[in-house]
Order: sequence, then C-alpha cells, then structure tokens
Amino acid sequence: MGEGRFPTFFTGLEDPWNFAAAKTTKARLEAAGFGEVNTWLREEPTQFDSMDELARFLKTVVLGHHLERLPESEREHFAAIVAARLAQRGELVVDYLRLNILAKREVTA
Repeated sequence: MGEGRFPTFFTGLEDPWNFAAAKTTKARLEAAGFGEVNTWLREEPTQFDSMDELARFLKTVVLGHHLERLPESEREHFAAIVAARLAQRGELVVDYLRLNILAKREVTA
C-alpha cells in the first residue's frame, strides 16, 4: 500500500476487521444469551499451487476492502504484488488463525 503508485489510494484507510480473541468471543456470546459456549483457535495455513491461484484467493477473500479503493485497472496488479510478497518467503501460503465457535442459543419460554 505504501509503494509505487498506491499510497494515494490508501490515505485514511481504516482496518475493517475485528479479530477478537477466543476468550473475548466466548464472553460476548454468553452476554448475548448463548449457552454451552466453546471457542478455540486453530492454525490453518492455506497452501496454493500457483501464483495465479494465490492472487485470485487474495482478491476474493483477503483484499476486498483494499481493492475497493483502487481503480478496476489496478486491482489485478495490486493482488499480484501482494502474492509475490508472500511468495518471497519461499512458499505459496497464507497463514490463517481460525476462530472456531460452538454455542447453543438459550431458549426462553
């Protein structure tokens, strides 16, 4: 975002995500009336077979908020640059830490 022709597109960008911890999520669900709440984190690195596959995944799943700020003509290029940066680590992998949730909605009569 901070290199080449991209910085002007990302001025004022706010992070749209809220990655709450498992403990925080459990407390929020219980406060909302859920019972038997179980939350846990699981590492789920996601491997890709090609740069094109990785770039397509990034465009579709990860970079949506960023791509909205770019002209259509720049989106493919931006996703390709991000994919190339990830590939510099030696593998085509996106590191995920997944929050899992099991809970039952308490029924009131």
